[in-house]
Amino acid sequence: MRLTLLAILILCCSLPALAGDAPPKVAVLDLRATGVDKAMADTLTGVFLSGLAEGGGIDLMGRSDLVSILSLEETNQLLGCAQEDAGCASAHARPLGQAILVWGSVGQVGDRVVISAAAVDVQAGRTLGRASRDVPADEGEEMVRATLEVAADIRAALGLTTPHSWTPIMAALIKAGASASDFSGAEGSIDNFNFLFEVEADLYLSQAWALFLQVGTRVGFNGKDPDGQPFEAWFMPVILGAKYRFVRPWITPYFGLGVGASLLQMKEVGGSFNLKALAGMEFNPWQRFGLCIEGAFLLSQFFETDGQNYLQVGGEVSFCGIYRF
Repeated sequence: MRLTLLAILILCCSLPALAGDAPPKVAVLDLRATGVDKAMADTLTGVFLSGLAEGGGIDLMGRSDLVSILSLEETNQLLGCAQEDAGCASAHARPLGQAILVWGSVGQVGDRVVISAAAVDVQAGRTLGRASRDVPADEGEEMVRATLEVAADIRAALGLTTPHSWTPIMAALIKAGASASDFSGAEGSIDNFNFLFEVEADLYLSQAWALFLQVGTRVGFNGKDPDGQPFEAWFMPVILGAKYRFVRPWITPYFGLGVGASLLQMKEVGGSFNLKALAGMEFNPWQRFGLCIEGAFLLSQFFETDGQNYLQVGGEVSFCGIYRF
């Protein structure tokens, strides 16, 4: 009997741990419009709520819940509290109990729009976190992105993660495509077309700047030498460089420059020094996975290949898959 009672007691004590911590209850007021159109503030409020909910782990109290708990006078008094005044928010939000209050504003200063928010522990009367972003007043997409970033910062202040707060440190790319080039030597020029396959590793120094290492192969076909004979070439370039990314939520343009060397097999084995300029577009429908299309200009000086020193001028187009770490 004692063992049975002891087992029941242990089970009852372990139930909260098995259930896990309850998600924080968060009451969100509409973003207050200050010097901007209220319709804009309402739209960004919806974006802000979506950003807070993204990633889960939070119990959001909707507008109907707040109306049933807070009086109109209390709501107006809350809206009048400064974001740095946690005591004011706590005093007027007592009916919310143990909920966390999040409120903010959208205002215009000159030609910039400022989106800001704060989170307050109502019971403790202390600020858990504040966040703010400013963007050009005529950039709607930038406003949406800034609002999501503010929401991500508030989630981080509550100890929660969000896709917008995750930043990759590396990426792996696999590319496939085609290239066309002209080999100029002492005996004239040779046109060559190639299939290309390439792997690339990116190291993000920041969200905008990345170092890259490309290793690939090019297999020539349908080329003709100056005598009209079929011409085939195979070469393996290794390129090290840097690229700049214009980071956006869904589409990220980029450009870069790299230098390196390659091996070339024509009739004899040779090598080259390479200069590569590239530009492309990343498509990011998922957090870690993405796709891209890239174009590049390649200038190569070959040496002692087939008894000649060839100069290669060409262009490449490739498609790729991306995985970010």
